[in-house]
Amino acid sequence: MKKEVNAIDLFKLFFAIGIVGIHSGVIRVIPSPIDYYVMKLWFRIGVPFFFIASGYFYCKKLDTHTPDENFSRAISFCSRMFLPLIVWSVLKLAKVILNDIRSNENWQSQVIIDIHNSIFYPQAGMWFISSMMIAALVISIFYKHEAVLIVLAIVCYSFALLNNSYYFLIEGTAFQNLVDAYLQYFVSARNGFFVGLPFFGTGVFIARREKQGIQFNPLQGCLLFTVFLVAYIIEIILLFGKTSADDNSIFLTSALVSGALFIITNNISMPYSISASMVMRDLSKYIFFTHSFVMTYLSFIITRITQNELIIFAHALVISSIFYLLSTKYDNKLIKKLVP
Repeated sequence: MKKEVNAIDLFKLFFAIGIVGIHSGVIRVIPSPIDYYVMKLWFRIGVPFFFIASGYFYCKKLDTHTPDENFSRAISFCSRMFLPLIVWSVLKLAKVILNDIRSNENWQSQVIIDIHNSIFYPQAGMWFISSMMIAALVISIFYKHEAVLIVLAIVCYSFALLNNSYYFLIEGTAFQNLVDAYLQYFVSARNGFFVGLPFFGTGVFIARREKQGIQFNPLQGCLLFTVFLVAYIIEIILLFGKTSADDNSIFLTSALVSGALFIITNNISMPYSISASMVMRDLSKYIFFTHSFVMTYLSFIITRITQNELIIFAHALVISSIFYLLSTKYDNKLIKKLVP
């Protein structure tokens, strides 16, 4: 009997392309205010979806072990993610530092700032990887105490909202000084505690409900997604033009709409094969991990010819895809460690 294939890997690929869209600046080719809604309804849903999917599959490996065994599993997960975190973020940081030296007379102080910022908010999108590592460790510690995890996630995410899209709520208050001081030192609330734990934990929450015998179906997912998507659209409309901090990417309903979308993609059958799904999964990983390197080090010919964001976006996708194709031909252990 042919095994059914869900749509998770298809959406991973779709959202990986959206992440390249963020970093390439391709959104600038779309007229305002349409660009705002494309950014929020496509590009910004991708990261929560990746967190939720990762948390869901991570949770599948828990429950049958003792707390010590779960913590050891989290350490193993972090060990696997550590090399790509360091390599890809340092490669990006090296180019930033080189640019500082070339263009800044007081480059020494700027380099110190760049290193500081990279420690607390890793370059090349690797903040996502460091956030997963932290979330996995926290969840492994409190896994048997779900209520504690839920409270922690709510408190942490509330703080993240005030450090981002809901910054306007604290303007002119004493709490603004606290948030400003936090952002000045820690750079962003997009880390494992304030974003990773709530989103990664949402995936864990969904997986645990399934283990308890609660089965979700596509219809339930669609109903939830419709309700949450309407709420999400209303939210981003109401937030349009409001004063925000950081990158205006964290929203009250993000976990809800992305979680409902994950339930749909995890419970519908697709007409393609398992091998095709695996190609999408691996391609999405190569696009995510290599696109920043491509735009940083391999786009110099393109950028000398044109600054068109759409061309830079397409170039990054093509070269990242070529890296994937080469990896399938040459079985390189180092590359596999850099693209886990």
